[in-house]
Amino acid sequence: MSEADLVYACDKVYEEGYTEEQWKDFNQGFQNSTINQFFEKLIAADWRDWVEEVIENQNMKVDILCGNLTDKFDQYRKEGDFIRANQLLVSVYRYELDKTVYQKDEKRKVIVAYDFIYECDTGYKKKVDSIDERIL
Repeated sequence: MSEADLVYACDKVYEEGYTEEQWKDFNQGFQNSTINQFFEKLIAADWRDWVEEVIENQNMKVDILCGNLTDKFDQYRKEGDFIRANQLLVSVYRYELDKTVYQKDEKRKVIVAYDFIYECDTGYKKKVDSIDERIL
């Protein structure tokens, strides 16, 4: 993959710009004083878990299985192909799960987000809820 291919892919992903939540996340990291003033705040022999302080407590991501991939996930696990099964998981921000239907599936040992679908061309997205689906 060339740099031009990477730039093209990024342009396609973000062609509609960032959502308000994504801008908030970006600015929160971009303006974070712990990162921006790392060397000024560095104290010899002082130990802190700054990664947890800066990243994990603010924008934690979790691995989920999109609802439309559960059959494929189960098939790979049944075949003992755990690597391919785990490659079906996608990382999402925890806030993306706030208004969706998901559950910690004890059988699969993963979080299954039934309102998310995964498509090879576009990645994961929240399933569009239509009135037709509600009636059926």
